[in-house]
Amino acid sequence: MNLLLLFQFFFKLLLNVSFVSLTILGSNGCNLLEDFPLLKHLDAEGNNISQLVITESSISRSISRASLLQNAYLETILLDKVGNTAKHTRAYLEKLTLPLNTLRSIVLVGCSFQRSKDFLPWPKSFSSIRRFDGTANELRGGALVLFHDLPNVEEIYLHVAKIQGDIGELSSVTSLKHIEMNGNNLTGDFSTLKNLPLSHLEIGNSFRFGSEINVTAIETLTQLEYIYLNSNPMLVGAFPKLIGQLTRLTHLDISTCGVVGEVPAQVSKLISLSHIDVSYNKGLNVNLSAFKNLSKLVSLGLDEIALSKKWSASIGKLTKLTYLSLGATNISGDIGNTFKNMKGLSVLKLGRNQFSGDLSPFSELYKLTRLHLNHNAFEGTLEWIKGLMNLEDLKLQGNHLNMNGTKLYLKNLTKLETADIDISYDRYDPRSVVGLDCG
Repeated sequence: MNLLLLFQFFFKLLLNVSFVSLTILGSNGCNLLEDFPLLKHLDAEGNNISQLVITESSISRSISRASLLQNAYLETILLDKVGNTAKHTRAYLEKLTLPLNTLRSIVLVGCSFQRSKDFLPWPKSFSSIRRFDGTANELRGGALVLFHDLPNVEEIYLHVAKIQGDIGELSSVTSLKHIEMNGNNLTGDFSTLKNLPLSHLEIGNSFRFGSEINVTAIETLTQLEYIYLNSNPMLVGAFPKLIGQLTRLTHLDISTCGVVGEVPAQVSKLISLSHIDVSYNKGLNVNLSAFKNLSKLVSLGLDEIALSKKWSASIGKLTKLTYLSLGATNISGDIGNTFKNMKGLSVLKLGRNQFSGDLSPFSELYKLTRLHLNHNAFEGTLEWIKGLMNLEDLKLQGNHLNMNGTKLYLKNLTKLETADIDISYDRYDPRSVVGLDCG
């Protein structure tokens, strides 16, 4: 560590000196061509210059100087605001006579491409690239063609990159394992990716316009471990009946889409699942018993979908749950002791249903920070709540609760920030709880 600090200190001193010739020993990352504008000779052989930053100014100054790095072991190229000079940038990259199998990443910062194809073909040395990060740039239409000459890329990060295109363009990236492309404008068919070794598929808020996308085709991507397709109104069709084929799946989020039909019993085969969220799919039907064998489940979101009408106590077997949300599902029944052993729960939202019964079994859920039980038919006093000292958000309005002693029961909840409750039988100072709504 001391040697690294010494090198960094020495290197900062060098920035104040104009060099024509420079030998680098043990460098592990610097923007050499920018920091030494007069440099004509660089001996970097045998060193690891891990990142080269390329800007429009470095390109316009001298394309030929890129050859100075021909013996460096370069791992990352960062293209900084080079969108308006795509052709020149490509010529610059061609001059980088880098050793094969050393370059691993391309990172784009502040780039705006009107014609992505001006970058093609990539230099042959780029065939070793494994990671492409173009997050928060303006790559616009046709940007997915950038990957046609990068068949060995394993990870693609293109969040909010203003991309328009068909996800089928990625089918030629035969090593692709990880996709993160939230916040774009995409179309296509998931089955076009079935021959890829995909384990991570994250394309939220991207299928919003144009043609509908059939969600059923997800079942063809059998190596998936992580699915995040949240907030895609054009993602429609029946819930995949063969979802049980995705035996490696740990995370499934297809909430706020247009998925319909019934969640099949096959979901019980997904024994590695830790997170499920299929909320806000108005045409989706779910039987709670389908999840009873998913012992690793820690998060379950089923808001505003059609649950089986009667409450199933089988949900109580999911003792590892920390998050459970069943808001506005129109389910009914006495919850009894269902939650008594679910002591890991941090968030429990059961609002706007037809639940009934006494709430005393909640008294030992000490980890609860958010509890929504509003607009049901629960009865009894609030004595059970006095030990839930981690509560920050509480909703109890719209029930048949006896509010005698409310002030006494709530006084120890010092972390409480918002509370919506009905004050019918006791005087309680709403100013003592921020955001208190006394219905």
